[in-house]
Amino acid sequence: VQLTCSVIAGQANGARGSNSSDLSGPTYLYLDSNNQLYIADSENQRVQLWRTGGTSGQTIAGVTSRFKEEDQ
Repeated sequence: VQLTCSVIAGQANGARGSNSSDLSGPTYLYLDSNNQLYIADSENQRVQLWRTGGTSGQTIAGVTSRFKEEDQ
C-alpha cells in the first residue's frame, strides 16, 4: 500500500511562524461543508481560515500579529 500525503496548511518543513502562510501551535481543526478548513492557531492567538487550494490563511478571529495587541 502506497500512501500519498499533502500539506494543506502551514509549512511543509513544520517551521513555526506568524505570517498568513504559517501556523504556530495548531490546536483544533474544523472542515466545513465547502471544504474550507478552520484552524485554531493557539500560539498566534487566532483562528485561521484556509480556503480550498489556498496558499495562505486568513485571520478571521483573534490577533493578526503576535506583537500588536490593538489588532484584537
